[in-house]
Amino acid sequence: LGGTLDLQGSTWNLNAATGSWSLLGGTVKNGTITETAGALLIATNSGGVLTGITVNGDLDVSRSNNSNIRIYGGLVLNGSLLIGDAASTTYGRVYFGDSSTAPGSLTGTGTVVFGGSTFNFIQNSSNLTGASGTFTIGPNITVRGKNGTIYNTFNNGSLVNQGTISADTAGGTIIVGGDGTSAFTNTGTINVQNGGRLNVPVS
Repeated sequence: LGGTLDLQGSTWNLNAATGSWSLLGGTVKNGTITETAGALLIATNSGGVLTGITVNGDLDVSRSNNSNIRIYGGLVLNGSLLIGDAASTTYGRVYFGDSSTAPGSLTGTGTVVFGGSTFNFIQNSSNLTGASGTFTIGPNITVRGKNGTIYNTFNNGSLVNQGTISADTAGGTIIVGGDGTSAFTNTGTINVQNGGRLNVPVS
């Protein structure tokens, strides 16, 4: 998909007939994407944008180096967000908001899974002040996997975890606030298991 698909509040079904769809710099906005029969929405290194989208299924940001996607208006995830490949050094990047747009939140009942590369990240790209510059991980979201960083691009951004961040893969490290200046508030659960490591800011 290289253009713009406006769902206008409707549901877009990916299934055996449609197959998986790859974003090649395109935009999908204003609706719900539902996946069945192994069909996926795939981010590529050409980038792409989701605006006001719910994903009932998996969002794959792992297929090629620098697979990336930008998200406006937050993302409701009821499935898995795969950032980077688990079996290789192929890395993925997810940007929430931009320099003039609030990052919103990651909500739903989904799971973020970081792959093996140390270049995997989720980035709060907003430089807005106050709550509008805050990226929030919702209460029913789990972030786990091997190597990944969650951080702010700008010093006045902030991160809030209401869900679960779990460094649960041996030999891996999950970093929160990797730029060293990120404001971070945790009201959820943070844990380390199976030989993983977790770095978080100390206030």
